[in-house]
Amino acid sequence: MEHTKDVLAVAENICFSYGSKAVLCGVGAEFSAGKVTSLIGPNGVGKTTLLKCLAGLLLPSIGTVWVKGRDMRQIKPRELARMQAYVPQNGSVLFPMTVYEFVCLGRRPYVEWSISAHDKEIVEELLQYMGIASMREKFMDELSGGERQRVMLA
Repeated sequence: MEHTKDVLAVAENICFSYGSKAVLCGVGAEFSAGKVTSLIGPNGVGKTTLLKCLAGLLLPSIGTVWVKGRDMRQIKPRELARMQAYVPQNGSVLFPMTVYEFVCLGRRPYVEWSISAHDKEIVEELLQYMGIASMREKFMDELSGGERQRVMLA
């Protein structure tokens, strides 16, 4: 399938079920660079399931998810992690980790073992850009929900 270069992700006629309960069937959506897209609907209609399919966390039983013009099934997990990320609405960190350590995890798809000085510079830039540099030594479980989401976006 051919998409313009500003199209980041496309769900094409996808279906997904949790057991025997069909949540998505024949769903299509397109997400482009520089545009804000909203998913609106009642609870339980599949908004989060659609996003999880687009992020590669769930695999549709029917249909195709395209990421930057490529069939997601043909993209290796590490490469996909370099292209996109998923931030859950109620993200929690179940182990003690500082904001700085958590943001460093975002470099993992780009490095083999340990992060380099260059990676540390990128982390510092992200902390500044997201307005969370002052929280760098705080533990993730000390943050408010909104602060935690900003850290996860970084």
